[in-house]
This record gives sequence, structure tokens and C-alpha cells, in this order.
Amino acid sequence: MYSAVITAAGSGTRAGLGYNKMLYKMDGVTLIEKSVAIFANNSLFNDIIVTVSKNDLDTYKQLLVNYNVKFIIGGQERMNSVANGVSQALNSTVFVHDGARIFLDDELINRLVQFPEEYDGLALATQAIDTTLLVKGNRIEKVLDRSSLFNMQTPQVVNKQVYDKCYEQAISEQLLFTDEVSMLTHYNYDCKIVVSESYNKKMTTPQDFEV
Repeated sequence: MYSAVITAAGSGTRAGLGYNKMLYKMDGVTLIEKSVAIFANNSLFNDIIVTVSKNDLDTYKQLLVNYNVKFIIGGQERMNSVANGVSQALNSTVFVHDGARIFLDDELINRLVQFPEEYDGLALATQAIDTTLLVKGNRIEKVLDRSSLFNMQTPQVVNKQVYDKCYEQAISEQLLFTDEVSMLTHYNYDCKIVVSESYNKKMTTPQDFEV
């Protein structure tokens, strides 16, 4: 069995909604409910943790009253929120997922569960489609080989013990990482990408919500 940590402690200001984007409703259902339902309805998960800000805690509890979830107050940065959640996980293998990535499905989860025991970290990722440039001051320095470039998604899957060790080291060195696999890779742990699909997108900008 697996644990899931769903990150939902941010404010989502880039969405331009004027309120926490996780409370935005699609077909009458909030984003946070949709994200939790993905894992709650999958028999592989017996432990679901939601990171939340103090301001949204009561609202989340009301919305998710019918789900068996644990609420953890988030930290200053995403990395801190994830660490708070992972520290409370019941299982050694933890799926960390962006709460705003609501289109995840069982097919993509199944692609990940084939590997957790073989690697210290896994991440869904899609291969870069557009030509990607290395630019400094608007000057093109190099055209990168897109065949070896991938765009990271979530869930990212980590070994709890390895993650905790890396996080403690990152804190001691005052390093900040935007995702879990990047941190594990920095400390030379064995990580792998698992090819994902473009539909597993994150609701981030006003355009995402308009679409």
C-alpha cells in the first residue's frame, strides 16, 4: 500500500481568481475534492495527507468530510509543506502530488507503481515538444537537444526514509528545491522519469481556468 501527500497549502495567486484556486469549482466540484478523489478511489492508497494553510483548514475539512484524510499545516515553501506531509506518512513509499493537477488518472498511477521498489525516486514527465533554447539576456546561447529534455509533472514517488534524509541535509545546507526528485538527484540518489501524458496538466494561470 502507498501513501499520498497532496500539496494544497499555497494561495494560487498566479491563477488570478482572487481566492485559493483549490476552491475553484468545475462541474460543481472543487479542485481539492477532485484531487483527493483520485487517490481515495484507488485501492492502492490507504493513507492520504493534505497539506493546507491555517486559513483554509476549516474549509477543507468541510469539503472533505466524506474522505478519510489527514490534514497537515504547510510550511513557508512547497518543499517544507511536502516534508511536513511525508513525515506523517504511514507507508515507506509516498506519492507526492500537486493538488491543482486534477486530471491524473489510474493509468498514469499504474505506470508509476511498476517501479517504486527499484528506484529511490520517480517522476511523471513529458518529453519536450518545442525547440528549447538556453538564453542569457535575450541572447540565444545554445539550442538544446530536446530529445533529452523532459518537463516534470507529479505525482513524484519517493522512499520516505531517503526523502527525510535528503530534506534534513537540504535544510542544513539552506538549499531550496522545487520538487522531490530534483532534491534526491542532487544528493546522488537513483531516480527515474516515467513517461506521462500532456493531459496531466496543472491548473496554474488564468488561461488554464478559461480553457
